[in-house]
Amino acid sequence: RAAVYESDNGGSSWFRRYLDCGASRPPSILADSIATAGQIIVYFSDGLSLYQQICSGAAPNPRCGTTWTYVSVSHPDINGMAVSPAVYCPFYVVSDGGIHKTADCGATFPIAGAGNGGYQALQIYEVQDQVHPGLPTDLYFGTQDNSLWSSVDSGATWGAVGPEGFFISL
Repeated sequence: RAAVYESDNGGSSWFRRYLDCGASRPPSILADSIATAGQIIVYFSDGLSLYQQICSGAAPNPRCGTTWTYVSVSHPDINGMAVSPAVYCPFYVVSDGGIHKTADCGATFPIAGAGNGGYQALQIYEVQDQVHPGLPTDLYFGTQDNSLWSSVDSGATWGAVGPEGFFISL
């Protein structure tokens, strides 16, 4: 279960900023300074949906609240985000629906270009290996909507399991 916690004192204390969402996908979070002095914009994906919050730069803990604003994305299953440091705004979001580009500083993220151009194909979540001295290495990688793949012979052959390929390391 995904949750967001905030610490403003090097981890001595933590404040819960987002309740468990129960999403079945890997969560992600991104925080960045914004043009308004001392403020921080935080984006949180529960794996399906995207939310944002602007947190104050004020010293009292916590800086962030518990209310999050839903951000419209053309397709769910958020997997990553890129921020433009020149304008203090998010620029792209990646989901299994493709690449989404914002024109309103992260308030909405429509799919970039016409359709999705097949950008969702084989988006990799994680890669793991397991070395066995004197034996072939086991290899694993997970893709978004395209299975968990494994090889027990150092990559000579591969097999797929399930529709999603995340949480390898859990």
